[in-house]
Order: sequence, then C-alpha cells, then structure tokens
Amino acid sequence: MEHVLEKMEEEAVEGASNSGSSVLPLPEDRVKLFCLDNHLSPDMDLRTVRNMMWKGPGDLVITYSITKSG
Repeated sequence: MEHVLEKMEEEAVEGASNSGSSVLPLPEDRVKLFCLDNHLSPDMDLRTVRNMMWKGPGDLVITYSITKSG
C-alpha cells in the first residue's frame, strides 16, 4: 500500500496546495488492494497472497482502489 501511494504522490501535480492538517491517514485507510477481486488484508505478504489466492502460473496481479476521504 505504501508503494502504491508513493508512486501516486510522485506523479501528483507539483503546484497543488495542501491546506489543513499535514497528518496523513495510514496507507490502509487510503488504498485498498485486491487479488482476483478479493480484498487483501494489510497484514498479508506477497507469499501468502500467491499461495492462498493466485494459484495459477504467471505473474501475480494485484489491483488497487483509492479510498474516497470525507
């Protein structure tokens, strides 16, 4: 989750103003990860996902969704 957020923040527009609190929510509160349409728990590692969900050959595919905040 942290990796996804870091990549997205690198691509963010430089000129955007950030007013308000500088405290960001935890990564698991900002991004949801999925494998084969199954929501991944933040405490799962890649080996667990591969062994329990992605049982086929080939590269492991994980998708993400940005959580809308208030």
